[in-house]
Amino acid sequence: MRQRNDQGSPVLALRSLPKAAVDLVRRYREVEINGLLLEYIIPLNEQAKIEEKKDHPVLQIIDPAIPPARKSYPPRTIFALVGALSVTVLVFMVLRLRLAIERSSDPQLRMVLADIKRWSWGAWKFRP
Repeated sequence: MRQRNDQGSPVLALRSLPKAAVDLVRRYREVEINGLLLEYIIPLNEQAKIEEKKDHPVLQIIDPAIPPARKSYPPRTIFALVGALSVTVLVFMVLRLRLAIERSSDPQLRMVLADIKRWSWGAWKFRP
């Protein structure tokens, strides 16, 4: 832009332009400056992103592993013993019920026992 004392410049003087044209010229100048800054900054930003990814390890250990101070609850041994004991009691009750039905003189109970034997796993065994 031409100043007051500069007579030979081909560019128009700012004072002779209307206010809207001066605002347009100033905003256009800001757009051009910001465009040039972006052309310079965007490659730097991309390069910084790539460098940042190179610096990070693939596996990052946050906390070192330490053994617990006391064992966690519930204890497996107690659950295993309770499970084994409950299965044993259940099998004992089934065998006792079966013996009671076999010794019974009621024909309806004997028919139920025959149905149980026919549909039980023992009936599916291979018998040569």
